[in-house]
Amino acid sequence: MNYPVLTDVRSGELTNGWNTMPVHKYEIGQEVRFQPARLQVGSLQDAYVVIRLLPEEQGSLQYQIQHTALGLQRVVRESEILPICAP
Repeated sequence: MNYPVLTDVRSGELTNGWNTMPVHKYEIGQEVRFQPARLQVGSLQDAYVVIRLLPEEQGSLQYQIQHTALGLQRVVRESEILPICAP
């Protein structure tokens, strides 16, 4: 028997009534700005693009992002990136 997957409006999590699963805020291909929680030596706080959605680790969803100009890749927590709004 298949049950529909619902989205909890308050938390933004997918739920089937029994289990919940966090939902990524950002999509593959979306441009984001990297904002590390604390200053990281050598971190470029420029525009990146999301290239992979990764599972939750230590209570935070993760992403693999790629620098738009230099091609550098890194794995970041959702709390370390912000959307770049289109003009």
